[in-house]
Amino acid sequence: MSTDEVTLASVQTSVDGLRDLFHRRLVEDKAKNRLYEELFHEMTFVRDELVGQFLTPMIVDIVRILDRLDTPGADALVTSVVAELEEALERQGVMSVLASGTFDPTVHDMAGLVESGHVPGGDIVECLRPGYTLGGKTVRPALVTVARTLREAPGLQEAEDND
Repeated sequence: MSTDEVTLASVQTSVDGLRDLFHRRLVEDKAKNRLYEELFHEMTFVRDELVGQFLTPMIVDIVRILDRLDTPGADALVTSVVAELEEALERQGVMSVLASGTFDPTVHDMAGLVESGHVPGGDIVECLRPGYTLGGKTVRPALVTVARTLREAPGLQEAEDND
């Protein structure tokens, strides 16, 4: 064998070794990524369980305290405490439910229907109690009244037909 053939064989052996090493590392990386994904899903599940068992009931209690404190005619100190508690909840990811627009049963509880000629049926007329979400999940639904379209009075249609 000539020197060139030995060098070529040596280079081929090195390339084969590097190819094998690359393939093994690629397989290891895929296994690690799969493991990371499984751990992430388990951590998400555990976090959701902890939120459901411990954090959500505490948030509901804080929101009930806010309901009691946030009354018409409250003094400046009480108003300030309410605002600070609401800001603290927002910093922790607790968001107010939008209590306007169309009724959404996933974030609203209906207290009743109100006949209205100027608000489209199915739209929220009034918010009786604010609602809150945490991480996209409803902690407490907003209590709202919802509009329904006015039905014509039976005598009104007959009077118009006679004219």
